[in-house]
This record gives sequence, structure tokens and C-alpha cells, in this order.
Amino acid sequence: MRLRVKICGIRTPEQAMMVSSMGADAIGLVLYEKSPRAVSLEEAIVIKEACPVWMSTVALMVNPSVNEVKEVIERLRPSYIQFHGDETPAFCEQFHYPYIRALPVGSHGMTTPSDIRHTLSQYPHAQAFIFDAPAGQHYGGQGKTFDHALLEAVLDAIPQHQRIIAGGVNANNIPQIVKRLQPYAVDLSSAVESEKGVKDPDKVKALMDAVHAVSFRG
Repeated sequence: MRLRVKICGIRTPEQAMMVSSMGADAIGLVLYEKSPRAVSLEEAIVIKEACPVWMSTVALMVNPSVNEVKEVIERLRPSYIQFHGDETPAFCEQFHYPYIRALPVGSHGMTTPSDIRHTLSQYPHAQAFIFDAPAGQHYGGQGKTFDHALLEAVLDAIPQHQRIIAGGVNANNIPQIVKRLQPYAVDLSSAVESEKGVKDPDKVKALMDAVHAVSFRG
């Protein structure tokens, strides 16, 4: 099975085209103004319009209002909304729009395998889950990993096509992550940057080389 790749924190059309040309399957557009990788809705629309037709676009939002989500859906029409904050299940489900739920493993009530199972059951219509490191004072893009053993213990409760691994993923640990967690996709940001918000072509290439090396293996 081919491992898919999402590159988050894309800030320009040029960055989107670069990661697409190297084989990324999806980009993340950060609509959270406190992030160093943030883009405005207007900028996100321009980036999306520059993407190839086969590139998925994911709008990352952190604790948005209902009206903010509706505006993103109406104007950007992303492939998915990624809820990356403290949104409740009812909040995520109310829009009847494809969404991905990011979940911090090791905090926010997900500190044991049974906690994880319970949390997953609260999002019946999530297209997929991004399992990430605890946010602390920030949300995403910190390059920190989480205890993979916690997630490994509940893989039977997560269909493979819903498993996306984030948090400290890089070209060096891709083989171990695939072996232990068998994800459908990985989600990266800081690991392929030369500085915050600037994607590095050499790092993207190294990542994609590692992904290609493990895809279809076995």
C-alpha cells in the first residue's frame, strides 16, 4: 500500500506546486492567525486555485466560530476541514462537510488506550484522524512526537484509511512509524522547513524518498 503525504503550513502557490511536483498528496492551509504558518482566507483561495486538480486541500482551523467555518466552506471549498483545536464532536459534525479531526495523544483526555477508543467513537463521520503530539501552548508544527505505544494498542479500533500520523514525523523515522502503526498517511510541517513557514525542497525530497522506500513494501 502506498503511504500518502500531507504537507501542512503551505503559504504560497509556489510552495504548493513544489510539494506537488515531488509527490505530496495533500497540502494544509493554516487558517489560524496565531500560527507562524498562517494564511488569510484570501491567500488560501489563491493557493488552492494554483493546485493541480489531483491535490487535496485541507483547511486547518483552531477553535473557529460557526460563521468562520461556514465562510471557509462557501468561499474556499477545501477537500476537508481539519479541526485542530478543542472543538466538540457536536461542533465538528454540524456542518455536514468532510472533516478530519486532529487528536493529541497523551493529553486532552487521551492518556490511555480506553480514552482513545472513547474519543474516536465521538466523531462518527470523521473522514480520518490526525494523531499528533500534545499542543501545549501551541497547535501543531512543533516537531514533537507522542507515545506511539498508546496508539499501537488501539489500532484495531481505527481503520487504516483513517490513520494519519503527525508529530515529529521525518525522513529518518518513517520506516519505524510504518512498521508500528501502519498509517494511511503522514502529516508534516516543521520537518520539511528551512525556517518556520518556508518549505525546503531538499528536505521535501528526502522525505518523499523515504516514503517511496516504504510504500508497497510487503
